[in-house]
Amino acid sequence: MGTSTNAYLAYGYDLGGDDGWKVAEIGEWGELQLPWLSAGEDGGSEDEDEDSDFPTEAMLRLAREAGHDVEFDFQAEDKIGLRFESHCSGSSPMWLLAAKVVTAHRGYPETIDFAALERERAERRWDERLIDACRVLGITPTQGTPSWVLCSYWSS
Repeated sequence: MGTSTNAYLAYGYDLGGDDGWKVAEIGEWGELQLPWLSAGEDGGSEDEDEDSDFPTEAMLRLAREAGHDVEFDFQAEDKIGLRFESHCSGSSPMWLLAAKVVTAHRGYPETIDFAALERERAERRWDERLIDACRVLGITPTQGTPSWVLCSYWSS
């Protein structure tokens, strides 16, 4: 077994994770306070992974809002044009809500055509989609507006 590192350039919001959520809707102990989130129903728990279902439940909520009544649909990301991407590490994931993710895998640099990305951002209305998704999810990212976010992911 080795170590795998990736770099992500994503357009969207850094939402944080169990080690520190970057949204306004957090409780006294830093847990997510969202009425639709199963783990949040009791107002917090001792379980370290209490918010670990956040990306799955959030994607399901977004898919249903977009008219896709599914239990779980692996195509939901394509249908709504957004995705949740984990960063930081596999044992302590943090989450991005992103309209676009460019990944540079360890040992494989990527060139970036920023002009093409900007055209895609405008044509596909990434800002509107991201802002609308936050409204549907009932979250207020501390980041304020969608932006390019550069982050890493490490797993062993």
